[in-house]
Amino acid sequence: MKLLLWFTVKKPTNKLFTSLNNSSLVILKALSARDLKVALNGVPTYEISGDENLNIVELLVNAKISPSKRQAREDVQNGAIYINGERVQDLDYTLSDADKIDNEITVIRRGKKKNFVLTY
Repeated sequence: MKLLLWFTVKKPTNKLFTSLNNSSLVILKALSARDLKVALNGVPTYEISGDENLNIVELLVNAKISPSKRQAREDVQNGAIYINGERVQDLDYTLSDADKIDNEITVIRRGKKKNFVLTY
């Protein structure tokens, strides 16, 4: 039983952190939402309602990923924001259905090591 649990948790975690460290969005998008939830257990989470249609700057501030709009704009313009492994540098960017993994979660990374999960 322990071996099965270790394999279930260890496998997605290795893939996830390999993808985040190497900026390989292919591996990240290959994982299911279930695997990502296991691998990202304990990572800060923000729940988005279905009708919430925020641009990237407002989203970063509301989800407490960036402390202010000024910092959020700076992070986006400097290329420090990644959505599901893809760098976002457009201040007018708005999350779409294509950004949802299995229609359940979106992984946002700020900088090299700060990960956040958006749930729907």
